[in-house]
This record gives sequence, C-alpha cells and structure tokens, in this order.
Amino acid sequence: MKRQRRKETVSARALIFRIILLAYILAVGFLCFNNFSGVQHDIPLMILGIPTDKIVHFCMFFPFPILAWYSIDRVPEGMVE
Repeated sequence: MKRQRRKETVSARALIFRIILLAYILAVGFLCFNNFSGVQHDIPLMILGIPTDKIVHFCMFFPFPILAWYSIDRVPEGMVE
C-alpha cells in the first residue's frame, strides 16, 4: 500500500514537470519564431564582456535539461514490483 502511494507521487511529480516542460517549449518557440522588429534596440552589445545574444541564449536554453530530467517518470529500484 505504501509502495503504491509513493509510486503515484512520483508519477504526479513527473506529470507536473511535463506540463511545465511543455509550457517552456512553447515559450521558447514563441521567442525563437516571433518577429520583434518593433521593439526598441537600446540594448548594450556586451554585458560584462560577454555578447548579449550569448547571455540571452544561455538564459533561454539553460532550464531545458533540468526540466527534461525531472519530467522523466523514474521509480527507485526498491519500489519496482
């Protein structure tokens, strides 16, 4: 009984992370494919000596592996029936 409850909790957690991952992918897709030509371009070219586009790409894609890892439905070895 206790094992089954733990297994359901892991599945619920993975489902929540899958929903967050889907929202993240949609947001990144919007940012990648949208036309932002009407936005003012008074952004500095370098921030702390690093090109701004590199910082933006890092911030956009850094959460992907973390969300992907937590969205996998993993069950500890001792919990497998």
